[in-house]
Amino acid sequence: MTDFMTESNQSLNKISKIAFIVGAIGFGLSALGYFTQPKEFAFAYLPAWLFWFGITVGSFPLIMIHHLTLGGWGFAIRRIQENFLKALPVCMVLFIPIGLCMHSLYEWTHVEHVAHDPVLQAKALFLNMPFFWVRFVLYFVIWILVAAKLRKHSDIQDNDPSLSIAKKLSGWGGGGLIIYALTITFAIIDWVMSIEPHWFSTIYGAIFMIHFAMSSLAVSILFGVFFSRKNGPMEKTFSIDRMHDLGSLQFATIMLWAYTSVSQLIIIWSANLQEEAPWYIHRSTGGWEWIAVAIFVLHFILPFFLLLMRQIKRKASRLIKVACLILVMRWVELIWHVKPTHIPHISFSWIDLAVWIAIGGIWLGFVCKYLSNNPVTFKQDPIWHEEDHHA
Repeated sequence: MTDFMTESNQSLNKISKIAFIVGAIGFGLSALGYFTQPKEFAFAYLPAWLFWFGITVGSFPLIMIHHLTLGGWGFAIRRIQENFLKALPVCMVLFIPIGLCMHSLYEWTHVEHVAHDPVLQAKALFLNMPFFWVRFVLYFVIWILVAAKLRKHSDIQDNDPSLSIAKKLSGWGGGGLIIYALTITFAIIDWVMSIEPHWFSTIYGAIFMIHFAMSSLAVSILFGVFFSRKNGPMEKTFSIDRMHDLGSLQFATIMLWAYTSVSQLIIIWSANLQEEAPWYIHRSTGGWEWIAVAIFVLHFILPFFLLLMRQIKRKASRLIKVACLILVMRWVELIWHVKPTHIPHISFSWIDLAVWIAIGGIWLGFVCKYLSNNPVTFKQDPIWHEEDHHA
């Protein structure tokens, strides 16, 4: 196993270097897009950033739910997701280009618009630049502190596998879920919902919480398969049974995503209010309706039936393909959430791909560094042995 860990670390370091190089090239191309097509750049960068940021913070609810339930699936990916959380400062820095594009993205940043819009005037106490940045910093400070606390107790547990540490982690799981739900809801209101400041949805934050958890789980499966190769560090923890459990959990997130998304649609459609209906009108005209159909078919129908099959969830090569499909459609859906607001006709360009590669290259480079320098499995856990025997 030691030899494999060395080989695995070497592979991760190599991937990290390549990712940084690709990310740098992507940022070079993105800079060209920023100066030549600033509006296109703004509406390409935000969904791309949300995609990689979502993989990072999407680890929070999965880790916390694991600490509350102590399910076997969590033991397989807990360390991987703890390393994802180390990328929070990276995500914070990568938000800077969005700050440079505020006027292209957010109507409420234009004084002349606010002066002639009673709705924006009523929301000015919340939607203003200074308070926006105060909240931004506050969100990340809270997330970084909670992530550090979770990792700290997890590391302590490696040397002190007592139930007292498990109880502390369970406490942080329960309280942390409340903190995460509140902060991510307000963050999504700031970064996405406020693009259309006249529109609102009380379930929008919950939809994104599920989005992010779904993405984080899919990437965790990809890394888990990588580390579970023969004689690998996760050969035992990422067993076929655990892979089956994670496939079932991915199925559950898809169902939950569909439930919340359709609930929002039904409520807005039945109410037919002037403030709410335009959100769906923008996304069902100008060619965007075909993206909505693709999301329904490729992000729900196809994964739904694939993950019903036992042979899909118990075969790494097949589960990887489903995870990759989900990730691609996650990015497409984020574009569908953001772009139709100010771009009425369906629009995809090289800038979309350039910024996605740029952010992804930097994110993946750092995450592979973290994974190569930190353990991907825990040393001991008071519940794991019991769970292992049960399995």
